[in-house]
Amino acid sequence: MSTITPNSPALDDVSVLVVEDDRDLAALYTQWLSDVNSVRTATDGEQSLELIDSETDVVVLDRQLPSLSGDDVLDVIRERDLSCQVLVASGVEPDFDLVSMEFDGYLRKPITRAELRDAIRRTLTMASYHATLREFSTLSRKRILLAEETTEADRAANEEYATLESRLADLAGQLDTIAGSMEGNDGGSGSDGLRDRR
Repeated sequence: MSTITPNSPALDDVSVLVVEDDRDLAALYTQWLSDVNSVRTATDGEQSLELIDSETDVVVLDRQLPSLSGDDVLDVIRERDLSCQVLVASGVEPDFDLVSMEFDGYLRKPITRAELRDAIRRTLTMASYHATLREFSTLSRKRILLAEETTEADRAANEEYATLESRLADLAGQLDTIAGSMEGNDGGSGSDGLRDRR
């Protein structure tokens, strides 16, 4: 499982599963992602659930699929608690049913090579932001507790506390960098579904 950050925007360490019943379109997506570490394709919903695993970073998911719809595939992915990002790429006109769908990004077909690649980067960058924020929040709570229960002198002399402070400063910088990257990368024809990662 790989996570892209603004400092490592290449896709060469990413594993992508393309779920698309149009074989020509699936082949085109695969060609567009030729520099990606691993690209697998599934042409129906059931096959996609057989292929997806813990090593999958991103699923590019069509909504209209034989055997099992893309919406149902998405539900199963979330039920399995897989940590992959799901990028819906569909010709279905967005409607209010999207409110309950736990996707990480949405592209309306037809899409371009640049739109697909940018959307993959955005979803992975968002995943990195959530993971970093979780760690920052956890360590911040520990720092607050220690501030309440220990003296300033004890904290100043403690090596573990110094490591905690250093890590918090590092994480704060990472969050600023990632947030700045997301603000400057809002382009594309799709809209992001920023699923809560807590």
